[in-house]
Amino acid sequence: MMWPFTRAYPERKCKDVADKEFDYIVIGGGTTGCVIASRLSEDPNATVLLLEKGMVKDAFMGTVPMASQGPHANDQRATRRSEPIASLANRSIEIFTSESLGGAIRVNSMLWTRGIPTGYNDWAEKGHPDWSWYKVEPFFIKAENVQHQPKAPHRGHGGPVRLIQHQPVFEAQQYFAHAAESLRLPVEADGNCPTGPAMGYFNFDHVIMSDGTRGSSYSEYLPKELALAREARLTVYTGTIATKLEIDVEARRVTGVGIKCMKTQKGFFVRARREVVVSCGGIRSPQLLMLSGIGPSEHLEARGVLVKRHLPDVGSRLSDHHACPITVEVPITESYHRLLANPLFGLWQFMLYAFQGTGWLHSPNTTNHIMVTSSHIDDDTLTNNPDIEISFFANTASEYAPIGQQSIYVVLVRPETTGRIELASSNPEDEVHLFYNMLESAQDRVSWRQISDEELVSYMEANSGSSFHIASTCPMRPEMDGGVVNDQLQVYGFDNLRVADASVFPLMPACHTMAPAVMIGERCADFIQQRWPNSI
Repeated sequence: MMWPFTRAYPERKCKDVADKEFDYIVIGGGTTGCVIASRLSEDPNATVLLLEKGMVKDAFMGTVPMASQGPHANDQRATRRSEPIASLANRSIEIFTSESLGGAIRVNSMLWTRGIPTGYNDWAEKGHPDWSWYKVEPFFIKAENVQHQPKAPHRGHGGPVRLIQHQPVFEAQQYFAHAAESLRLPVEADGNCPTGPAMGYFNFDHVIMSDGTRGSSYSEYLPKELALAREARLTVYTGTIATKLEIDVEARRVTGVGIKCMKTQKGFFVRARREVVVSCGGIRSPQLLMLSGIGPSEHLEARGVLVKRHLPDVGSRLSDHHACPITVEVPITESYHRLLANPLFGLWQFMLYAFQGTGWLHSPNTTNHIMVTSSHIDDDTLTNNPDIEISFFANTASEYAPIGQQSIYVVLVRPETTGRIELASSNPEDEVHLFYNMLESAQDRVSWRQISDEELVSYMEANSGSSFHIASTCPMRPEMDGGVVNDQLQVYGFDNLRVADASVFPLMPACHTMAPAVMIGERCADFIQQRWPNSI
């Protein structure tokens, strides 16, 4: 909300950037891109351009934690569909995100889960020693501002990401904790403790601001006050898309970025003095690389794209967390559906939130989850490494009905099955083809405890879908093993081009991907700052 005579968020226009030169160009103002732009613009002597397709549009309902979650909660959402999936009875699944400043954090469940140390040590064992838990933990701590554990040495307290915990709103949710105890799983408050149990029943940390509004990397790393204070060196240009990277092959450099104004449909060019960072997410990052001639040469040639660098695994290792929701009926008083089923109650809760910042609307739709290893122990590492998450939501997993409902989400968090992304054409505004291949791996079906009951198998095939955690489409790997970026997130073959978002994960972390994506942003900014030290 803007008061009279106050300045709006400084969203720039075409004339402010066309044919200009910047030290750094960050393409994509999502979860990771906002982190990078904020950190790089700390240097008073550097100029930073952040490009984002969506706008700020900080409307009131988009900041209410309960009301702003889900695929229909934001008018800047982007919805895509996969190609038919053979293992799901040839069903196509829906993928959604938010194309706005802040990205997916504007519509997700605000869950901050780092993942267990074993997951990052697996990255190190795969040839990335600089990404072990010992190396990444400081960047989680740097990002965090934990409210509910003010003295915990393993948590951050001075970072921009404000974290709180919500206790369960409904009595029915305590039975999930009892169920975990009956299975001899520990019940713990802190699921982000590196020395705590890997398996158990845990409270979620949530990204919520001190005024009770939804937090995001936009509101915490690039709030209006900061963007205005750095306006001379930080340019946030929204309502635009990057059409291609301009590449000097002989110099091994990206010289600039072709951009297109969504409103006027006019094309422009912006030049990069130092580095370009692609941070468009698991779908758009590989798409932009391929449109620019970086990717599998045979596929690019088939789409009429001039090949600049043959990197065959651009887009080819798509990974996601596979989810199968189960909806159960409960008394209406035990479900968030009461907000709509009883208009007077819903109005009361709205008034509580609007005037006191309390009530149901201040809450996320899930507060607890269970992490478990389906085979109880990982035979390769002899350590507990969960591959199943069970989350509890106090609302439906399907279409709304005016009855009480809660949902249990069973999620495969260490899938073996991978898919791929392919260009539909050389037009940057065309959507890509998403080949998901969900649950095709025999190991993934073992993790799901494949069952013989035909009705249950049919249910899984009809209801399994995405957790909207698309990753690993520009993986960090040795180039000879199909890698796209090295351990400093630099694209192979280029001196000044990096990719930084969930697309670089060498292995899918067994957690919600917001915290790892923020950590990637913190590390990318640190790599760049070390290369280009400033005069602070």
